Amino acid sequence: MNKIKKGGEIDMKIFQQGEIDVSKPNVFIDVDDVILNSSDTVIDILNKKFNLHKTKKDLKDWGFKSITHECNRQMLEDIFCSKEFWNSVTYKTELIEALENNCDDENSLLNSYNWILTTKGDEENHRLKYNYIFNSNNIPFFAEHKNKFSYYALYHGEHKNSYTVLCQKMSEKRSYNLLQRSKLIHPLRGKP
Repeated sequence: MNKIKKGGEIDMKIFQQGEIDVSKPNVFIDVDDVILNSSDTVIDILNKKFNLHKTKKDLKDWGFKSITHECNRQMLEDIFCSKEFWNSVTYKTELIEALENNCDDENSLLNSYNWILTTKGDEENHRLKYNYIFNSNNIPFFAEHKNKFSYYALYHGEHKNSYTVLCQKMSEKRSYNLLQRSKLIHPLRGKP
């Protein structure tokens, strides 16, 4: 486990360090609900388990209590590590389509930023997400351009704002955070 220090420790593991160019801004991308359709998959599983008819519109919290009060952290960990989840989850295409556009051009979106995939979970969930994303049978784009992406995994006790500390540690003041799931592509449309 790699602990990054700057005003405290960040409990995280660096699964992969992609190419980092300090002259380029960093973009942190949340794996769940920006790359993977995680919430939809969890809601489908909870609907089956509890005979519900909920949709993503019903989701008001990341603990899924708004879907069912029966849900707890252990249940979510079990779901995120289950075969049912990994056999059902799909990925979002918007980000990949934007990154694929002229990706061989040095001024393309892909080549204009340092891309850092981020996620929270336990060790098993981190490994499963990493393997899914970078497996060419699942998401060929990420497998083909693996060297362009870093993959940082936070453990449950950490808040995703810890990436701000990490960014400062990387001596990079120009960073963008795609942790807000509703604003997936809009921050990426043009360089600041």
